[in-house]
Amino acid sequence: MEVGSADKFESAFEEAIKKGSTALAAASSSLFNSHTKRIADLAIRNKLPAIFDRGDFVRNGGLMSYSADPTESYRRAVLMVDKILKGAKPADPASRAADEI
Repeated sequence: MEVGSADKFESAFEEAIKKGSTALAAASSSLFNSHTKRIADLAIRNKLPAIFDRGDFVRNGGLMSYSADPTESYRRAVLMVDKILKGAKPADPASRAADEI
């Protein structure tokens, strides 16, 4: 489904059902991110299991989300900066080893 505005959500779901869609994988966009509850409700109403890339879709009724944990990325960056400030050389592969973080 390609949707360019919020007023097209319902017709896009109707079209998807007519074409035999059996699930929904929602891409990230500012339009989708600002209408999480509506999209989740439409997926439920149309009986489409849906996967999203953000947890707020799930909190608004979506089935599941799958994405990287942003908190983990920040934690790893902090650990790398800490190592550099303690004298590790960023160009040295041993300084970047994941098992040392």
